[in-house]
Amino acid sequence: MSQDPALQRPSRPGALAAAALVVLVIAGAAAVGFAVAGQIPASFQPASTGSSSAVAATPVALPAADVTGEDLVALPRYPGSWRTAFHRETQGGTLVTNLAYVTDAELDDVRGYYRGVFRQHGWEVIELDFSLTQWVFLVSSGQDVALVTFESREGNVVIEVELEQPQVITTAPPQPSVPAVPVRPAP
Repeated sequence: MSQDPALQRPSRPGALAAAALVVLVIAGAAAVGFAVAGQIPASFQPASTGSSSAVAATPVALPAADVTGEDLVALPRYPGSWRTAFHRETQGGTLVTNLAYVTDAELDDVRGYYRGVFRQHGWEVIELDFSLTQWVFLVSSGQDVALVTFESREGNVVIEVELEQPQVITTAPPQPSVPAVPVRPAP
């Protein structure tokens, strides 16, 4: 009794080749996905060809001193870091403060420190996003909202904080109105 050739099992070499092809397609798709997302580790990225690449991370040097500005009491800086940016402005009824710091600490140490800061200062983590080299926290405390980002660049960690605080608008209490006294002409 003979079987239909279409129903016969594929040969072992053919099955192995098909499995290998499936694995290669999945690995290739994953590599393309990571490349598009910019999450390929530096060890897998091609060497520079001499021209600057838009994907290459900007080198971060440790400064000699802080830039002018103020630190935030509710979101203190990482110990031993340098302030590299400070900007504060009013946008509508909101006070927006942008700060940046750089440190030579490890990314996990910075993340752990700020997790403790969030707990100690009453910040609630609303949203969290991370990759191999970056952590992004959206936190709130009362009406204040902050976006706190840590990114590993060239062996250093860049910390960026954007704090939004509603401004308290104080208005003078209304003055009691004094009824107008009619003016009488002189006799």
